[in-house]
Amino acid sequence: MSQSFSRGLLILDMFTQERRTINLEEISSELDISPITAYRYVKVLNDAGILRFHDGQVSLSAKILRFVHLFMEQDKLTEIAKGPVSQLSMDLNETVALCQFEAPDVVCTYRMESSSPLRTSFSIGQRMSIYAGAFSRAIIAFLPAQERNSVIRQTKISSYTEHTIANLEVYLERLSQIRQDGYDTSNQEVDPGIYAMAVPIFVSNRVVGCLGIAIPSARYTESRGPELLAKLQQASAHISSTMQSSDLLFS
Repeated sequence: MSQSFSRGLLILDMFTQERRTINLEEISSELDISPITAYRYVKVLNDAGILRFHDGQVSLSAKILRFVHLFMEQDKLTEIAKGPVSQLSMDLNETVALCQFEAPDVVCTYRMESSSPLRTSFSIGQRMSIYAGAFSRAIIAFLPAQERNSVIRQTKISSYTEHTIANLEVYLERLSQIRQDGYDTSNQEVDPGIYAMAVPIFVSNRVVGCLGIAIPSARYTESRGPELLAKLQQASAHISSTMQSSDLLFS
């Protein structure tokens, strides 16, 4: 039963922004199971209303939205950050995202996209390696040392592009620099042609997430840096203050 459940979750994890449908052959190959076994797993999820299976193609059903909304309603940080994220995205006309740490990765839990035709594709639920880019490092750098070191030891270094920091010594030095600066930036480390900047969000002196902006490199100039950082820090401080007040109110 546990293996079946695990494989069912792996099938759901195969869907991405770029990969919205899959087929039995792909499931069979990637999970190293027979097509018949793949069909059985898909049928169970289809009968449960989680997946749709039609003409050999497998896709997510609308029922998934129920879980998305439940998460956003019960996750206090996401609920509080919605307003500031949306406002910041409108002010800058760039993609702004809220991310949180879910070991062993960093996950985007909310985002608003730019309305510009040239924009980044950054999806809610997207998982990122702790080594890859500003969004991840802006959180990992500020974890308690023991927790941070434990996660790093258990995580395999992943390179998304030639610019990803994939050297442990360089990575640790970068985390130290982030703790001094209070923010991080990355350029084409996760996706080619994308510049990112992120700042941590603290509640009671503990990092609970990060707020970041992703911009096509063609639209980013160094002169924008100070403005972007100031606005990110202002929004982060507002979220932190609201979270702190909320904790005191309901404690």
